[in-house]
Amino acid sequence: MIQAIAAKIISIFEKNDVLEHEREIYQHGLELILSYMVGFTIQIIFCIFSGFWIETAMFIVFFESLRKYTGGYHAKTYWGCNVSYLFAYGIYYLFVINMEVPLLIIIITFIISSLFICVKAPVTHEHNPLSKIEMKQYKKRSILLICMFSLIFIGLIVYNEVYYALTLVIPIFMNAILMMLGLLFNERGDLD
Repeated sequence: MIQAIAAKIISIFEKNDVLEHEREIYQHGLELILSYMVGFTIQIIFCIFSGFWIETAMFIVFFESLRKYTGGYHAKTYWGCNVSYLFAYGIYYLFVINMEVPLLIIIITFIISSLFICVKAPVTHEHNPLSKIEMKQYKKRSILLICMFSLIFIGLIVYNEVYYALTLVIPIFMNAILMMLGLLFNERGDLD
């Protein structure tokens, strides 16, 4: 569906001589934007009804900023990507709302996830290969983000904000899980 909408928009651009070449690149970019807008719109609608604003903002900041540089498992279709993303967001919501996780478990999860990300990032995918220079840049950015998140995490622990520490740890843990799945399945294509 997203591909069909993007193709129609690109056709309109072509009829009006907006695009002269590289139709596939423009269409792919438009498909990515439309796909992202679907997930974001669903999150906003959910926030309107649930009041889960601060936690959603934290999820977006901590999950998406890190995911961009860590890589990992990628769905084969935009539909699969949106479903996977919204599933991860749903799990995040359920954990944050329903779970009282002991502080020690939160700290251990943060440390293990952060170390895994620092060591293994980035995990590439056949449809998004990275050059050696990009690999080094993505690793540095992943480590920098983990360092920044560590400072925030320490501040939350010092001020006994266990609830918000959990809202920070879950997206980092999810990134580590997606990296593991990417290492296991991206090359073999077994998942999906």
